[in-house]
Amino acid sequence: MKGIILAMTDSLNTSFLSDDFEEMRASTNSSRSAMDVGSILHMKEGLGETSYARNSSLQKKSMDALKHIIVHSAVNVYISKTPTSFSMADLGCSSGPNALCMAGDIIEAIDEKCSKLSQQTPEISVFLNDLPMNDFNAIFANFPEFFKKLKTHASRERDIHPFVFLAGVPGSFYGRLFLNNSLHFIYSCLSLHWLSQKIVNEEKVDAYNVPFYAPSTKEIEDEVQKEGSFIIDHIQTYEFNTSSGDATKDGRITSLAIRAIQESMICYHFGGEIIDTLFETYGRLLSESMKKEEIKGVHLVVVLRKSG
Repeated sequence: MKGIILAMTDSLNTSFLSDDFEEMRASTNSSRSAMDVGSILHMKEGLGETSYARNSSLQKKSMDALKHIIVHSAVNVYISKTPTSFSMADLGCSSGPNALCMAGDIIEAIDEKCSKLSQQTPEISVFLNDLPMNDFNAIFANFPEFFKKLKTHASRERDIHPFVFLAGVPGSFYGRLFLNNSLHFIYSCLSLHWLSQKIVNEEKVDAYNVPFYAPSTKEIEDEVQKEGSFIIDHIQTYEFNTSSGDATKDGRITSLAIRAIQESMICYHFGGEIIDTLFETYGRLLSESMKKEEIKGVHLVVVLRKSG
């Protein structure tokens, strides 16, 4: 199991795709006649038993283990610029309780730094991006509690709290999402949506082809150097163990987490009648595998700074 956590800094021009990525996008778009992933893919909405909101604990665990790198990078960008307003974006925010966690940690860290430096905290804009079918309403419903938490945290530091503005930005970042040079910091955690999709028009099983590719550190370094827009500030791999010691429980949790991500595409392609049986079987197979050997996850963390 491998994911990518990416942070990009320093007043970004969001139209930064290299020729290789442009070719990949063209290939992706031409293959979407069978399944328009941008219009179909979304995490399982709502608050039900199989929803992403209730099955994203593995993602939260990974984010918590590595958030210090992203938060540290964001604070460093603020210190280097000290702008009166600070703008950041989460690419692939998803929905549920994780959607606002990283933004909250960054805001609190910047506020604490300003307090220590006796500076006024900047106004902060947070843009939450995901594909159009994402359950943005579930995120918006959490805004009041999010602001309440920020206010409580700020009151422990000083009498004022930062002005924070939140906005949802539906769309794929294979196209333009933001004004040129309008962002100071971009982050993306467990970025499954950075992958390309391609469908082969054969039988249904053969046609359901969602490629997964886990690049090595060297491949990431080579691609960044070749594209030329960024300098790598930090790159590191982290191995983590998600086992609780109960293989049956862990298999079910992992199966539900994958279901919350993949269900929309599987239902579109195969129909919804297979979903329960499919993931019950998948959970059982995972449990059997986990009883035989320890399964670890690997995350690749990359911090990029705009060159020039």
